Amino acid sequence: MNPDFSNRYSKFLIAIILSGVVLLAACSVSPRYTRSSRQNRQSHSNRSVTQISGVRYSKGKPYSEVGYASYYANKFNGRKTANGERYYKNVYTAAHRSLPFNTLVKVTNLSNNKSVILRINDRGPFVKNRILDVSRCAAEDLGIIKSGIGKVKIEVVE
Repeated sequence: MNPDFSNRYSKFLIAIILSGVVLLAACSVSPRYTRSSRQNRQSHSNRSVTQISGVRYSKGKPYSEVGYASYYANKFNGRKTANGERYYKNVYTAAHRSLPFNTLVKVTNLSNNKSVILRINDRGPFVKNRILDVSRCAAEDLGIIKSGIGKVKIEVVE
């Protein structure tokens, strides 16, 4: 066998093998997409300080906020939220401008003391003087369907 042919064949074979390895690596699943939402919430809660949109949140310091909440109109049912999930009016979710996605918050209507636990999965509301948009089922439980808005207190649960 010609030594020059053998050398070219070896290089060709190595190139084919490396191409296959690169192709397989490109098809693998990234671990960040395989974590459950519970693991994501735990990874957020294990950080001592989180900064989002210039606002710093500290684990040792409980976060609460008082303001007005409204609820999503029916036309948003089935549409994608900011985190990529679909909004469904019968699921207990909410939109907040800066809290991390998957944060659980206790929302209390200050006029009737009714409360619900919601998961942040969207951004908003983008209306002045409002701090939260809640799903329709949450609005029903809070008693804000008739008025459309209500004064609430938000407390981070997890």
